[in-house]
Amino acid sequence: QDPPKATPNFYKCIFSKPNFSAGLWCGFMFGVIFTAFNTTVTLHVRDAFQWGGMQTGLTFAALQAPRLMMSPFVGWLKDRIGTRIPTVYGYAILTPLIWFLGIPGSGLFSWADNKSRGPALYVLAMVLIGFNSSFLNAAGAIEATMAAKELAKEHPGAFGPGGGKSRALALSGMTYVLGSCAGPVLAGTLNEKFGYYVMNCVIGEQVQLSIVCSRLTSYSFIVCFHLRCCIYLPSKEENRKCMKTVHDDSTNVISCSNSYTTMLI
Repeated sequence: QDPPKATPNFYKCIFSKPNFSAGLWCGFMFGVIFTAFNTTVTLHVRDAFQWGGMQTGLTFAALQAPRLMMSPFVGWLKDRIGTRIPTVYGYAILTPLIWFLGIPGSGLFSWADNKSRGPALYVLAMVLIGFNSSFLNAAGAIEATMAAKELAKEHPGAFGPGGGKSRALALSGMTYVLGSCAGPVLAGTLNEKFGYYVMNCVIGEQVQLSIVCSRLTSYSFIVCFHLRCCIYLPSKEENRKCMKTVHDDSTNVISCSNSYTTMLI
């Protein structure tokens, strides 16, 4: 009689699934991005646009309302074509939008620091981020469920009646919570040390790793974005100097913006 086979280790098996690991990273970054917004948006709009509680609340509504409207459509789309393409699309479009979100009120681009144009561009960026972020909803949980189903077929009954689905979903939830913990720390530190614009550049670069995890990325776009946005990181004092010129002298704003753009090129 053959000896009984040893029960395979669930965690070793689940982490051997590339789609599961990619889903965990996407869930982690989803937590980082939106807790970073929650941490820094209120400070930025207060300092850059002198907004109060009502305007700040409407800004968050501009972020969440598009997600509410788009969620049914995105759910239908993922049922039809799977999660990979919508997730890649969401992160690919989110990268330049996060960069663009840091421009209004930064004092580094004269065309975006007009008293009326800057706030309008900021709200527009928030609305577009809300629309595109709906494509990222539950990406980690869906991949965790699919990976658990694959394991259940490969090792029937080895991981219990549920096939380890609850453990896979628990791991997915843990990575989102970790991202929610890391996001405020990362955003707060970068915002304090380098300013809001640089914080958005760094988070945008981290989002690109999520595109790589989905295996459908344009490396030329990554290199271009890196060179354009993150070669020169202005110090907090330089950001303050540029911010001061927004309110004191529009001519100096243009000079500051042009010199900064030259450094990026």
